[in-house]
Amino acid sequence: MAEKIKQGPTPLYLQLERVIREQIDKGELRPGMALPSEQELMRIYKVSRTTVRQALSRLAKDEVVVRAQGKGTYVSQPVIKQELVSLRTVNEVLTSAGLVPEVRILDVSMNPEVPPHVRQRLQLEPEEMIVRVKRQHLIQGKVLAFAVIYLSGKFQWRFSAADLTRRSIYTWLEEQESISVDKGVQVITAMAADKEIAAALGLHVGDPVLHVENTSTTETGVPVDHTEFYFPPDHYALTTTLRRTRTGISLEKVKADFS
Repeated sequence: MAEKIKQGPTPLYLQLERVIREQIDKGELRPGMALPSEQELMRIYKVSRTTVRQALSRLAKDEVVVRAQGKGTYVSQPVIKQELVSLRTVNEVLTSAGLVPEVRILDVSMNPEVPPHVRQRLQLEPEEMIVRVKRQHLIQGKVLAFAVIYLSGKFQWRFSAADLTRRSIYTWLEEQESISVDKGVQVITAMAADKEIAAALGLHVGDPVLHVENTSTTETGVPVDHTEFYFPPDHYALTTTLRRTRTGISLEKVKADFS
């Protein structure tokens, strides 16, 4: 593609930037892949080091690439943005973004030892059963999320690990039990990855992760599951649109002030 870089009205660094963007758009350079070194780009396109650095700086500013000191330049991993307007599964979010998600089951356990808050969220007595599922969500072989799912023993969970790689818990429940999940209450925090979370996400112990707790209930208010998601913060973002309201002021008072 060296013929695309030539003297003309368009600066050379903009031409090189466009060429690299096209290679990324066409899939010739995929997320996580290393770009040729500065020296190689200079040789391939017969341009100066200044031209190469200008092009890479513009790409890095737009977060198309990531420049790692002493290691090189890499194509950025896509940041998945989930709008917090409806209850959707991770796979539904990924699919709507045009991606092909993969699910990997790490463990399925019956009545494991669980944190006290889990039984509280699921409104279960000490003797009632819990099913725990641990799984990873991947895109192109890269782990995007680690989930620990606690399922209420109030429902008959008749599934195999293979079932959970092909469809969501909610879809399975709707198809098998004719029970629809109505809403979910989420708590979003930041935390440091422990040994298990770090291993599941390919991070180091102590690295920051986005922690999302979700407790889902049926239309009658019966808890179905309590799920704890862990996301690398540089690959997944939660967004919402907020409308400003004036709290504590009645409509009658507002009318009186203007009468």
